[in-house]
Amino acid sequence: MAMTGYKIFPILGFLLVLFLTGCDDKAKIISSCGDNFLDPGEACDGTALPVTECTELGFYVQNGTISCRSDCTIDTSVCSLFCGDDVIQGGEGEQCEGTNLNGNDCTTQGYSSGSLSCDAVTCRFDTTGCVSQCGNGILETVEGCDDGQLSPGDGCSALCQVEPGWECEGSPSICDPTCGDDLLVEGEVCDGSELDGRTCESEGFYTGDLACSAGCTLDLSGCEAGGFCGDTVIQDTFGEQCEGADLNESSCQDLDFWTGGLSCGDDCQYVTTGCLDIVSVVAGGRFTCVILSDRTVRCWGRNQRGQLGDGTTVDSLSAVTVGGLSNVASLGLGGSHACAVLTDGTLKCWGYNAYGQLGLGNIVDQSTPVTVPGLSGVQQVVGGERHTCAVLSTGAMKCWGYNGNGRLGDGTMVDRLSPVSVSNLTQIRSGAAGANHTCAQNNQGWVYCWGLNTFGQLGNNTITDSAVPVRAGSFTTADAVSAGYSHTCAHIYSNQNTDGGTAFCWGLNNYGQLGDGVTNHGTTCGGSDCSRTPVSIPNFTNTIAQLSLSPYSTCLRTDLGELWCWGRNDLGQVGDGSLLPRLNPVLVSTLSNVSSVWPTAGSHVCASRADSTELFCWGWNDAGQVGDQTLVNRSTPVAVVRP
Repeated sequence: MAMTGYKIFPILGFLLVLFLTGCDDKAKIISSCGDNFLDPGEACDGTALPVTECTELGFYVQNGTISCRSDCTIDTSVCSLFCGDDVIQGGEGEQCEGTNLNGNDCTTQGYSSGSLSCDAVTCRFDTTGCVSQCGNGILETVEGCDDGQLSPGDGCSALCQVEPGWECEGSPSICDPTCGDDLLVEGEVCDGSELDGRTCESEGFYTGDLACSAGCTLDLSGCEAGGFCGDTVIQDTFGEQCEGADLNESSCQDLDFWTGGLSCGDDCQYVTTGCLDIVSVVAGGRFTCVILSDRTVRCWGRNQRGQLGDGTTVDSLSAVTVGGLSNVASLGLGGSHACAVLTDGTLKCWGYNAYGQLGLGNIVDQSTPVTVPGLSGVQQVVGGERHTCAVLSTGAMKCWGYNGNGRLGDGTMVDRLSPVSVSNLTQIRSGAAGANHTCAQNNQGWVYCWGLNTFGQLGNNTITDSAVPVRAGSFTTADAVSAGYSHTCAHIYSNQNTDGGTAFCWGLNNYGQLGDGVTNHGTTCGGSDCSRTPVSIPNFTNTIAQLSLSPYSTCLRTDLGELWCWGRNDLGQVGDGSLLPRLNPVLVSTLSNVSSVWPTAGSHVCASRADSTELFCWGWNDAGQVGDQTLVNRSTPVAVVRP
């Protein structure tokens, strides 16, 4: 460390005086001491005394007047205490004397290590041999800060200097941003005019002027007038659809969903996750059920046997939720009972059970779904008037309930309260249940039927009942089979890679339900026209996409989305606006772009359109099964009232 000025200047001044007073016009010699004239080599001479203060000579204390001795040297006897007297004069600012450091070392001076020494001129510590260590959490002499680590950006740099925009105090140093210096550092949202690129818009407002507060937080007061999502006002101009509970008078139905609960998201946009569409529809005897996109079920119509599944036996004109039912994959409805296949392959049934058609081992009606014991791997369920059948993942088929005429297919006519296997059937792909007979189609495209055959509905060219499956026709490419009350139809693909196909029907034809326009097939069944073998539906070659059979009428959907129906029509079930029976298919002209015509066990029909989430039904409506919340039969499609 350098010598301090107040110690050096008195000595230099004294020497300068000696030099200047040595100048004379005449040559002097040492023997001139005593002439009151300061010559070279003289510190003083009589009254020629260049210094008057002891401090000028490096002393700390003065106890009298400095004088000049007779030998022209300064008499310092009145001066005392000085650096170098081997005594540490702490009161005079000395820290050390020679090797006496008064118990100090580099660490006491704020350094990590090194060698501390004493300056011989100033008697103060010389720290040039001391070493500091940045990052040790000790604030050392040459450091501006030390927060115990070397990472920059936290106020204390890797060189232990205070970074711009920060203030650091203590050891270890604690650094805080300096708010108000227009320097944006970590921990500050903003600083003065520095907003870090933020605007009212970036903060969720629609317009306005953003500012920074005195505390370096955002001042949003200039933004609030511009509005924001969450201000309880729907800002249509800025694309808001809703605000909190305010849905702007909209509902799931307004957004073209069938039902459900609409909500508003944090972004003031509609949240439609609670909105539901129809996935599948099945019509029972005098009631209708739908599967919704959340895999729950709603039903409406007749409920005298608990077939609506809501825990009551009260009819309902509007859709009610089937209780305790979720994860539904498909439905099968009978005359007054219903069953649901769950996604885990189990089966639940409810409704009328006088013949054991619920498969529960008893004959007790159920107004809510009950699991059918002993069944797993169920792929499809179909319901007849008083019996039920299920297709399993193994390719087997099981049936239960009323077994008159052998409709359960187990080789007997004994009613079954629990599922029994259909005899001699394997690799079954799908099934269908009529009122008194049952059919199935296997993976090879063959069709089998069994049960009542009074009207030739088994399709084996007889009118003899069969308690075991018999082959219907000679189909080898049947894709699906459908059963009405006493007639049956099969959908035949012409090309497995297209939606189009042909159709054949057989059985009772008293209302023209076979659809071939023929009223005399050369045979009678119970006094009515019938065909004991399949007949082709003309004019729809390679265009039929789907079939749906009512008890005495038939509908088909073409690959162009057209819907054609025929047969019995006294309740409007053909849907052409008349009540006249139709021997040939007629176009349901008020319904276009049809995507599905759904299975039915009753005298009403339901269909969906590809361009709409609405469901349309028509026909018999004595219990509100059409779903328009009236009891008026409908001869043309009407939209089901959405719940």
